[in-house]
Amino acid sequence: MPGLKTLFAMSALVLAVAGFGGSARHTSVSAPRPAQPQWIDAPRVEFGFIKSLTPLGSGYRLRFDLHALFEPDQTGLAACVDNHECRPGTTSFPDDTYDHDFKYVVTYLVPADAAVQLVGIPPKPNPTVTARYFYAFVHGSNPRHIRTQATLGRFALDEFGFYIEVSNSDAARPDGFDRVLGLVQVFHP
Repeated sequence: MPGLKTLFAMSALVLAVAGFGGSARHTSVSAPRPAQPQWIDAPRVEFGFIKSLTPLGSGYRLRFDLHALFEPDQTGLAACVDNHECRPGTTSFPDDTYDHDFKYVVTYLVPADAAVQLVGIPPKPNPTVTARYFYAFVHGSNPRHIRTQATLGRFALDEFGFYIEVSNSDAARPDGFDRVLGLVQVFHP
């Protein structure tokens, strides 16, 4: 016959398994979630043209028309032919690049202090200003007298394309828009 200690231990085990009178708690052990790949939060770079830049909160609302820009290498030539914008056998582009407009406009937030690199005129070929300065430049103000290839005013948006670096981090978009980390204006005929 089992001893008192053994009966007590078995009773405790039965009560633990039964959950003290039927109010059983089920605890599940889940496998640890795999780590999110680092590239998901990595910034992305896009090319396109600025449709508009307007004030939004302490920054600017950027409406950006996405494009693809290719050099006259095999990738660019094949893309041009595959999109029926060049004839088969094309060996070069008239403007040294192939630009495909996706006809897709995306809205981003640009902080006022984001860097904007412009296509300048020597001796300072690539002056960098803030988005705040660039917005003023687009509206006709150039207090630092920066010399750029883009015409002062609205043409600064239209004459050249831009590469933009966009943050993919959720923390970077408390207002709902993806945030632009910086813009680089590029000469594009």
